[in-house]
Amino acid sequence: MIKTLGVYNLEEALASAGLPMCLHIDALKASEGRGKKLGHAPVGSGHDKFLRGIMVSFRIQAPRYFYQQLDTYHFVESVSSQSTMHCVDEFNLNTMLAPATDQIIATRFKQLVQMYKDGRIPLSVVKASLPEGLMLYRDCVTNYQQLKTIYKQRRNHRLTEWQEFCDWIETLPMFKELVLDEIG
Repeated sequence: MIKTLGVYNLEEALASAGLPMCLHIDALKASEGRGKKLGHAPVGSGHDKFLRGIMVSFRIQAPRYFYQQLDTYHFVESVSSQSTMHCVDEFNLNTMLAPATDQIIATRFKQLVQMYKDGRIPLSVVKASLPEGLMLYRDCVTNYQQLKTIYKQRRNHRLTEWQEFCDWIETLPMFKELVLDEIG
């Protein structure tokens, strides 16, 4: 589940796309055509760098294994996230474990949480045993240039979470127009 919290600076970034060729700053204005031309530049060419100015804030709920891959993207920053340290003993594990989580693992983890609540084991045992399918929320910030890279690399990924993430990227304002014609 992904919720867009905000898309910021779209018009300003479209205006910034004109700075390299601008002789008169007072005449600088947003240009969707210039944005499309530069936004369709190949990933890594640098010509699409104005996309960095279009900032995105979002809240996502995903399994822990998804976050390990998301964290490889240098310009997707975590603002805050659910804490397993502070909340694991209060989580509703019946709803927070991904449906694909093996039931033996789910049952054992629930038992460990109960043992921690009863004071029979330390929190470190629970933390070391967290299932990869534990669904956690995280608030993140990024930009269109990074989302372009993610989209190109993950659109056809075998994990459905990446396919759903790319579906969400497609819903962002003007993302399709500025980026996808070239890489979609």
